[in-house]
Amino acid sequence: MQKIATIFNRHFFFLILLGFLILLKPNLEASMYQAVYAYPILPGKTETLRQIYQDQRKKTIEDNFKQDRLAYNKEMGWEIASAWIQHLPGEDWHILFIKSKEPIVAENLCSKFRKLCEKGSKTANTIRSSYIETCGRDFCNLSSWVTFEPVLDIQVPFSPEELEGRIITEYAYILPILPNKKEAFVKYLRENITNQEKYRYFQEVRKKVGIIEWQMWIQHDFERDVLVMRSIELDTISDFCNAWNNIRKNEEAMREHTEITASATGLSPKDLIANLEKL
Repeated sequence: MQKIATIFNRHFFFLILLGFLILLKPNLEASMYQAVYAYPILPGKTETLRQIYQDQRKKTIEDNFKQDRLAYNKEMGWEIASAWIQHLPGEDWHILFIKSKEPIVAENLCSKFRKLCEKGSKTANTIRSSYIETCGRDFCNLSSWVTFEPVLDIQVPFSPEELEGRIITEYAYILPILPNKKEAFVKYLRENITNQEKYRYFQEVRKKVGIIEWQMWIQHDFERDVLVMRSIELDTISDFCNAWNNIRKNEEAMREHTEITASATGLSPKDLIANLEKL
C-alpha cells in the first residue's frame, strides 16, 4: 500500500525545492511515500521557473551534472513524480507531486539538505538559490514550513475490466480558500465521507467522470491556507473536464456543490477546473 506523507503534522516548505530539479529518476520500489506541495510563484517569476526547468533538462546530458544529481538523489532518497504550474486568476502556483523511498519527515530532510549545501553540492545549492529567486524564501530557514490537515479520501471501485486499456493520469492542484469560509466549508466537505449516502453519491459521480482516487488536504502556510488535491483519473485531463462539466450541468446536487465551492474559494465555476501547465 502506498502511504501518503501528508499524515505527518509538520513539514518544511523546502520539501518542494529539494526535489524540484531532480530529473534523473532512480529505480523505484513498488511501495513509496507520497506528498503534494504547492506554493505561490512570485509576481513576474513564472517564466523564470519555466526556464529553470528547461535549463536543467538540457544539462542532463552532461556527465558531471548527472553524477552530482545522482549523489543528491541517493542522499535525499526521494524524487518528484510530476510538476505543474497552475494558473489562477491573478496568480500562478507551482504544484509538485513527490514520491520518496523514505517517510517524508521534515527534520530529517532538512538536516540532509543542509549538509549537502555545506559540502558544496551543486544540485543542492542550485535548488536553494533558484527558489529564493522564484518564491522569495530560503528553504534552509526553519521558519519555512507548512502543515497539512486531512479532509477527504475517496476511493472509487473499478473492476479490472473497466481499467483495461485505459490511460491513467495522476495530477494535483490547489484551490484557494477564503479565511471566513474555511471552517464551514471543511465541515461540509467532511460530511461527504461521514454521511454514507453522500459518500456513495460522490463515489458514483467520480466514477462517471473517471476518477479512481481523490484526496484533499488543507495546506497551512504563514501566508495563507489552500486546499490541496491529488487525483488519479482515467483518460486525459481534457476528458475529465468535459465529463465533469456535463455532470455539473445535469445534476442538481453537483450544481449545489459547485456553488458552495465557488463561494468558499472566491473563484468562478469556470476557474474551479484546474488550469495546469505540465513542466
